[in-house]
Amino acid sequence: GLPSTALVSMLFIAWTQGEAAAVAATPILPVAMAVSSLFPGIFILMYRRGLATAFSCALLAWLALTLPLVLLGIGSIWLSVALAAAVFLVAIRLLGGVPHRRLGRVKFNAAEYVFRAAFAGSVVALAVFLGRALGPLWGGLFAAFPASFSSSTILLARRHGLEFASSVAKAMPWGSMANVVFAVAFFLSVPSLGIAWGTLTAFVTTRAACLAAR
Repeated sequence: GLPSTALVSMLFIAWTQGEAAAVAATPILPVAMAVSSLFPGIFILMYRRGLATAFSCALLAWLALTLPLVLLGIGSIWLSVALAAAVFLVAIRLLGGVPHRRLGRVKFNAAEYVFRAAFAGSVVALAVFLGRALGPLWGGLFAAFPASFSSSTILLARRHGLEFASSVAKAMPWGSMANVVFAVAFFLSVPSLGIAWGTLTAFVTTRAACLAAR
């Protein structure tokens, strides 16, 4: 749940468009990240109909729920946090029936690491491009795309089966809450501390929140 795609996207948006653009892209992050936590649940529900169907349905659901937010121009991060809380409740309930199971260590091979890196890198590039071409909120929207969640769920389902992937996905909404902490801390820190120290402060705050939650 620690920020990866969002953190890198925000840094590149700030680098290419300025710190103000990165801050302006942040308000949509909390609710978009909460919607991203629905992605693995929808994927798992549809997986028995095939990998392509499951991914397509999860992607279409994510787009259907997030595009109205950017079209409406959500500008309040606190409204975004409130909406995120409601979405997280739905995501947790969606995966609530998945049984707990003890999981062993999982190691991805080199090809799987390359796939995850390429997938996440493509999402970052898309976020930066859309932020520059269409405005900061579009960049923020795709900075919240579940690149890590979706790639992990796909790889785990293919290698270890749906039940194993479901057990991992059960914790993903809780992990995604860390991204909301990052977004709020980034939004509050960068204007006064600058992009470097603001991002570091946001990351340390998120890490501390994760440790406290454990």
